[in-house]
Amino acid sequence: MGMYHQPRQYDLVFIPGGIGTRKIKEDIEFVDWIRTAESVRIVTTHANVYDSLEPYCKEVIKTRTVKDGNVITAGGVATSIDLGLYLIELFAGQEEANIVKKQIDYPYTAVGIIEA
Repeated sequence: MGMYHQPRQYDLVFIPGGIGTRKIKEDIEFVDWIRTAESVRIVTTHANVYDSLEPYCKEVIKTRTVKDGNVITAGGVATSIDLGLYLIELFAGQEEANIVKKQIDYPYTAVGIIEA
């Protein structure tokens, strides 16, 4: 796996979105590497382009954030704040997430989170 560390060593693997990442789905070394992340506690990715996910999923749920087993998809910049708070809650609990929410002056309640 050349330049990549084995993802199973981590608690979280975050795969960002954006146009620049479209080429990695053709990168065999990267695809083989990310497949080794099945045992990672949480894997996250951007879900803004639902049609790009469809070939890889049994079902694409079109909402802001979806947790399906150890995979979480979330879209957009604002949703990423919700995702960050959601991950803090998963790893450290609701009280810690509330502390961070207060520190970043984030008065909103996340909507569109589905746990499949």
